[in-house]
Amino acid sequence: MPAPTSHPPKALLHVPTLGVNDGGPPRSVSALADSMYRNGDDVTLLYGKSEDQGEVSVAPGMTMCPYSRTSGPLSACMSTALGDKDVDLAHDSGIWGPSNLAFYRYAQQRKLPLVISPRGMLEPWAMNHHKWKKKIAWFAYQRKILHAAAAFHATANSEAEQLRKLGFRQPIAVLPNGVNLPTLAASHHEDTTTRTLLFLSRVHVKKGIPLLLEAWSHLRPQNWKLVIAGNDDGGHAAEVVQQIKQLKLEEVAQVVGPLENEAKEAAFLNADAFVLPTYSENFGIVVAEAMSYGLPVLTTTGAPWQMLRDEDCGWWVEPVTPEIEKALQQLFACERTRRITMGLKARELVQTHFAWPSIGERMRAFYEHLLFKTSKPDFLYP
Repeated sequence: MPAPTSHPPKALLHVPTLGVNDGGPPRSVSALADSMYRNGDDVTLLYGKSEDQGEVSVAPGMTMCPYSRTSGPLSACMSTALGDKDVDLAHDSGIWGPSNLAFYRYAQQRKLPLVISPRGMLEPWAMNHHKWKKKIAWFAYQRKILHAAAAFHATANSEAEQLRKLGFRQPIAVLPNGVNLPTLAASHHEDTTTRTLLFLSRVHVKKGIPLLLEAWSHLRPQNWKLVIAGNDDGGHAAEVVQQIKQLKLEEVAQVVGPLENEAKEAAFLNADAFVLPTYSENFGIVVAEAMSYGLPVLTTTGAPWQMLRDEDCGWWVEPVTPEIEKALQQLFACERTRRITMGLKARELVQTHFAWPSIGERMRAFYEHLLFKTSKPDFLYP
C-alpha cells in the first residue's frame, strides 16, 4: 500500500462496456473517470470493447485500456490490456457478469483494494429478475466477491441500506451520479398546441412502460402525446408496440428507438415533461438529465428521487397503475407556467447537487480515506 504522502491515488476503474446502447453504467462510469481526470487525478479506464455499436466518448488524453470480450479468458485479456500499469486501487461497476468476476481475480492477483459499485444490481427487483440464475451465481462466486470488497460505492441511501440489509459492513460512499448542465435557449419553453411527455431509457421490462400506457389509456388526455425513446432490451419494444395497438393509442404514443447526441438533446428540448415509471433504479441518471433540461419529472419510488416531491419539481409515486394515473392527471392539469416553474426548480437542484467535478473530488477523497486512512468523509453511510 502506498504511503500517504507518496502520490495521489492511482485509480483503475472498470466497466464491462462503453456501448451507447448498454444502459447507464457506460455513461456514468466514463463520466466519473472523465471528471476525476479533468480534476488532475491519475485515472485509468478499463472496459470491454463494443464490437457491434458505438461507444460513449471520454476526455481526450485519459488512459483507456480496452479489452476484447471474445478472444479468450477475460482475466488474461484484462492483464494484456493493462500491461504493467501501476495502480493503487481497483473500482468495479456492476456485479454478476463474467467480466466482473475476471476483474475481481485481477485485483486479487495484484493485491489491490477493491471498491464495488453494485449499480442497482442488488436491489430486490433486480435480485428477483432471473432469480434462480442469480441464486446459483450468488453461492458460486458473487457472495465471496462482495465480502472480499474493501468498500462499496452506492448512488443513493436506499442502495446503501440494501447493502447493510444483505449483511455487508464495509465502508459505503454514497455519491450520486452527475450530469453536465446543458445550455438552454430562451425559446426552450415556447408554448405549442401539442405537448410532449418523454420517456427515454432502455425499453426493458424493469422500466414499467406497460404501467404508463395503461394509465394513459384511462385518461386519454387532449393535446398530449407520449414519446418512448430508447434501445430495445430483451425484445420488450415489440411488447410495448403491441400494447399501444391493443389500447388504441397509436395516434398519441410513438416508439422511436434509441436516440444519441443531437437527437437525444432535441428530444429533451422538445419535451414538456419527463416520465420514468420504473420498478427499480439505483439512481436513474436519466432523471437528473431531464431535470437539467428544465423538465418536471414523474417517476416512482423504485428510484431514489424523493426530492422531486419534496422540492415541488415533479411526482414520486408507487410503481402501480393507479398512482401513476393520479400523477399523470395532475401533470396534465398543470398550466404551462406551473410546469416551467417546476422545471426550473429541477434544473437548480441538478446544478447544486449533481455537478460532476464535485462528485469526482469526493470520490478521490473516498479513495484517499481507504488507502491512507485520512479523515472520514461526511458522505459515508453509517
